Amino acid sequence: MKRHPEISGFSLIEVNMAVFVMAVGVLSMVVLYPLGMRESRQGQDDLQQSMLADRVLNRLTAALSRPDVKWSAWKNVPVYEKSLDAQKYEWKSYSGNLASGLSLDLPPETDAKNPHLNHRIYCHRTPNASGKIMGLQVEFVRDLPSKSELQVVQTYYAEVMFQGNPAL
Repeated sequence: MKRHPEISGFSLIEVNMAVFVMAVGVLSMVVLYPLGMRESRQGQDDLQQSMLADRVLNRLTAALSRPDVKWSAWKNVPVYEKSLDAQKYEWKSYSGNLASGLSLDLPPETDAKNPHLNHRIYCHRTPNASGKIMGLQVEFVRDLPSKSELQVVQTYYAEVMFQGNPAL
């Protein structure tokens, strides 16, 4: 009887399958890495935007809720309409007076010169008979969005009721 020596090791097909599985795994990691980085950046931006919007809206609400605010100053608050044209979309920061007689102290992060954060803060009165309720909106984005992206910009909103004497 002739004995055949036992062959140890892997066959060529097994090696090829292992290399293929490893290649698919490495390729998947390489492809998904930018997606993970983008999601991480968006998560950081969302957190930063919501915290900053909360700070801005709290300060605006406190400034506009004071009982010493005059009705004439309240009525002088300008109205800014949101334009869906990216070329006309003006990003504003109130770093001083919202209107004559209404001075505001906003966080330094909202400075319009900050190159890392474009933002728009605007106020408008609700269209009701008394005009005693004012809506405040804050929007933040990292880069100036295109026309199609303007509709998905996160908007933070608060309302303030006039607390002063309308006769003044």
